[in-house]
Amino acid sequence: MSCWTNKIYPHQQEAINKIAPNKVGALFMDMGTGKTLTALHIFHHKLKNKRVSKLDWFCPVSAKHDIYNQILEQQNFYTCYQFNQQTNEHPPNADIYIVGTESISQSDRTYLLVNELIDKDTMLIVDESHYIKNHKSKRTKRIIRFGNRCPFKLILTGTPMGLGVEDLFSQIGFLSNKIFGYHSWREFESNHIIYRDNEFPKRVYKRLNEDYLIKSMNPYVFQVKKSECLKLKPKCKYQEKSELTQKERIKYIEIKHEVLYSDLMANNPTFGIFKLFANLHKYTCTQVSSKQPLLTGILKNIGVEKCIIWCSYLCEVDSLLSLLPNATELTGRIKDKEGALLEFETSTQFLIATYGSGSTGLNLTFCHNAIFYSNKFDALVRQQSEDRIYRIGQTQQVKIFDVIVDNTIDAIIYHCVQNKKQLITEFTNDLNALNNAKSKKEKEHILAEIAKKL
Repeated sequence: MSCWTNKIYPHQQEAINKIAPNKVGALFMDMGTGKTLTALHIFHHKLKNKRVSKLDWFCPVSAKHDIYNQILEQQNFYTCYQFNQQTNEHPPNADIYIVGTESISQSDRTYLLVNELIDKDTMLIVDESHYIKNHKSKRTKRIIRFGNRCPFKLILTGTPMGLGVEDLFSQIGFLSNKIFGYHSWREFESNHIIYRDNEFPKRVYKRLNEDYLIKSMNPYVFQVKKSECLKLKPKCKYQEKSELTQKERIKYIEIKHEVLYSDLMANNPTFGIFKLFANLHKYTCTQVSSKQPLLTGILKNIGVEKCIIWCSYLCEVDSLLSLLPNATELTGRIKDKEGALLEFETSTQFLIATYGSGSTGLNLTFCHNAIFYSNKFDALVRQQSEDRIYRIGQTQQVKIFDVIVDNTIDAIIYHCVQNKKQLITEFTNDLNALNNAKSKKEKEHILAEIAKKL
């Protein structure tokens, strides 16, 4: 009699067959294609063959509860323990330990407790491994240090190269620096990255020899797209557009000009552009009066069905909580995220969530409606947020609604996320021109062109 509670899909079995015999591997599987169950089977294969004795599973803190529940739901023979960043106690004996990736850098106590657990018979999994793509971060350095003591390692992500091949250096380096053959970032950088001249912070101009990287890691990687392996109904997408009132437009222009013609923009255009984006984004997200009536109209369309509402700022969350009494909050203020998700599943109609707390690791397929009340700059975050409900187990037609403030930065951000671009790439030429401007008059002309676009 099988102790597994869920069936294996053909693409998952293919991944297990390829990765399980190896010491290290990478599951570059789209979000919602079943990475957790696949990884569990790979661990099971190694344990059954007495190659490992336990598993340390690193994942984003916001996903810990969901990963814990998924592991317990998928099988009934491995014990599981969640690390709590506040605990000072040594963990009990378990087969699988779940650790928040961020906790490894934020809590020295957690780092030391996990360090005591790791030996040559431990298998390590880094879930959402793009969280360790920054080779300079304390978190990445510590997790790679763990990895150097364990021969059996696995990384999981649906977005291994959010920006480019540079994102692979730390992720593949965690598995083994022998895969690419580089022992330092400088070696990798000199062979694969060319930067734009005279820019700070440095920006990539060109990436080289990508075929070498792909060929080198191919024996250790299983990759699959959602469209290739799942028969999900296509998403239905709707746009609801609002406009600024005359008073709001005047304020929007004031904010824009205040930054465009500030000393910061004159002395450091790169940071000036980022401040401009941030100030305009916060205003369109939180101060536009026509957004709530549009939301009310969308909710009438949804009726009594459950719905997730995504927000960028806590003040948005607060205004919606006062508007919708039958709602559950999922933000950084909520300590019991598992309780909040259970409440949403069993009791309330709406989940009002911020991207930082809910966009990764959660399986919310009991819901099939999502409203993006505001968008983040990052197209990857948007994709992750949609995939909380568009994944294995979803049987209904998924509906995605966007509330867009037209003729503002909000509409530009929406365009970027739909085309899977970063906002800054839309303004790269202008930013380069600003940095290279020879005269005050030339700079003023470029700033005027930017103002027209925004």
